[in-house]
Amino acid sequence: MQDPACIGNLDKLGHVTSVRKSWHNLIGAVNHQGSCDTMGSHVLDDRRWAEHPDPRVLNKTGAPLSNRAFIQTPTPDLEESLSFYTSLGFKRVSGLETVFVTDGKALIRINDDPLARAGVCLVAESPAKLIESCRTRAKVAPIKHGSMLIDPSGLKLFVAEDPELEVPGLSEPFGTLGNFMGLSQETVDLDFSLSFWEMFGYEPASGGADQGWIQLSASNGLDISLMGPESCPHLTPVPGLTYFNSGRNPEVIKKIRAADIRISEEITCFSKDGSVDNVILHDPGGLGFFVFND
Repeated sequence: MQDPACIGNLDKLGHVTSVRKSWHNLIGAVNHQGSCDTMGSHVLDDRRWAEHPDPRVLNKTGAPLSNRAFIQTPTPDLEESLSFYTSLGFKRVSGLETVFVTDGKALIRINDDPLARAGVCLVAESPAKLIESCRTRAKVAPIKHGSMLIDPSGLKLFVAEDPELEVPGLSEPFGTLGNFMGLSQETVDLDFSLSFWEMFGYEPASGGADQGWIQLSASNGLDISLMGPESCPHLTPVPGLTYFNSGRNPEVIKKIRAADIRISEEITCFSKDGSVDNVILHDPGGLGFFVFND
């Protein structure tokens, strides 16, 4: 769905680099601000979530995948991480042993295991078959409850092999940060990154290597946007959760400050008056967030 407010905002940013502008025009063209949840509780009962269909999807290797994906963040202090997220309007999913928080669209596991690392976790229908199909094109390391791979940008990908892991679905968006658009990351080789993610059922949705960016989509609902090196003049955490707010970001930034959340970088180079209209955040475990005005 095209968002005229977003496109109009981009048209006024004539000084934006061509790669960044093309990539952000793509995101802006599909940007849609959902309704806000006004529940006061910080705990979501998973039974209230919208049910998602669970079709089997075959990737190009023929390995079946489920439609479940989530982001993992490590933490040395579970309560500190929970405080960070609840301060930003995320809610903890109740009824699960595993600690998940969500704002309706971003699903994040907070993992206090000392061996946990930040990255993306896929829950496969047949994890052993999937991993075996990847070995000819990627290095695979066995880890507790699954396997780990690393994509060309350095993002860690975990394929879960834990039969007791329950992964909740998604709902309408709520929370402070706004419109979640998936993950964004710079890579040294767009074609190589594309071939890596194709192993897991991702396909190009827009863009191309010749344009300097590619947006990838899969049935699991977690989009990934790839950019070439030095595409953006600011911190680029890997992985980087991306929120685009169609000109409403100054109000979002006010709420972030009011919640007493530390801002890692205040970005002024895209605003005409030099004001802070984009920010980078990091949670206590180092997971990064792009919160942008596009």
